[in-house]
Amino acid sequence: MRQASLNPAGASHQFNPESFLGRALKDLHKRDGKKKRVRKAGDPPSNSSSSSSSSSSSEESSSESSSSGYDSDWSTDSSSAGRHNRGKRRGKHKKSGIHLQKPIDPKTYSGTDDVSVFHRFMQDSYTYVDILGNKRRCNVYHISQFLDGTARDFYNIVVSSEYQKWDLARFFRELINYCFPRDFKTRLRRKIDGCYQGGHCVRVYAHKLCGMYHMLGDESERVQVIRLWRGMSKDITYQLLLQGFSEEVHTWDEL
Repeated sequence: MRQASLNPAGASHQFNPESFLGRALKDLHKRDGKKKRVRKAGDPPSNSSSSSSSSSSSEESSSESSSSGYDSDWSTDSSSAGRHNRGKRRGKHKKSGIHLQKPIDPKTYSGTDDVSVFHRFMQDSYTYVDILGNKRRCNVYHISQFLDGTARDFYNIVVSSEYQKWDLARFFRELINYCFPRDFKTRLRRKIDGCYQGGHCVRVYAHKLCGMYHMLGDESERVQVIRLWRGMSKDITYQLLLQGFSEEVHTWDEL
């Protein structure tokens, strides 16, 4: 049985930090950290400060009551008017606090080790909880409603008993470690070796190969250009040779 772990050999540690998924994981970690700092800054004041403020407010109220004794009728009218105005303000705040935007449900993720599918689920999930606007400790629970298969097994086995302690950055990183194989980069290299233009146009083939190399992150540009060249159809490479191009000299963009 696979178990989630912070082992650096896990798949989440093998992604190129500058790939689209690597940057997404890093940004999510920053967002969670920023929310924690904001919550700490908004904590209620200590007992000492609150007691001092309450004592000062009581002193002010006593002085006000003693000075307002000369005109009780005016005081009664003004207090009732104040309550009426406060009621209006509270009504406005309540109306403005209503969430008019309904979040779009993320497409259910079943645990496939497809990087594009996972990246989309992660982005959609963060947008979902952001619009939902509930307490941060419930975010992972809300996302669990859109898990199935291996991904749901991960939540049930590893997370569910203490989901309040999981932030989104940790949850998605450990979900990768659980669902993606540890030899992810080895398998990715095999996919690169088996990637050819075939019946596709050069642009589609190059885009697919570029995405895999970007995820791999540890091959030189020259190695990538040579692989691009060798995966093209013979008709294309022949035309490039006639025009003076070479995989040993020219760059990816030039080809």
